[in-house]
Amino acid sequence: MKQYHKNPRKLSAEQEEKLRQNIIELGDFSGTVHDLNTGEIISGNQRSKIIDLVNKPVPKEKIKHSSKALDLITFKQFIAYGLNVSTNIVDGFPWSFDFMGHAVTHETDDLYLINTKTATLRFSPDKAILTDGKRIALTGLKLYE
Repeated sequence: MKQYHKNPRKLSAEQEEKLRQNIIELGDFSGTVHDLNTGEIISGNQRSKIIDLVNKPVPKEKIKHSSKALDLITFKQFIAYGLNVSTNIVDGFPWSFDFMGHAVTHETDDLYLINTKTATLRFSPDKAILTDGKRIALTGLKLYE
């Protein structure tokens, strides 16, 4: 999707920063509307722009939640990490590796199992990992690329 070239709405730097913080903390529950013929966004241009900036590919992205800084790790970042640390690579995917002291195994190219002390987490592209450096959790927030 691309920005609507005639979008009249412009945000100040202060408004952009406030929207960015809200999206990081709360996510985007509104979605976007786009023209299937042109691929242009009809509704949600500003949110889409901010989401694109927030989701730039980086090794880890710091977000603020309550009083603790958490790392948000996308599925793509997780795969890249696995490729860097694993010696067991099959068809371009890490087959098994250690992530923060947890054994990770490849189920399918779109599903990895992360074994924790209390549960087996099913990590797929529609989820992200939140970690405080000691514990991990999966979030079901929709990620935009």
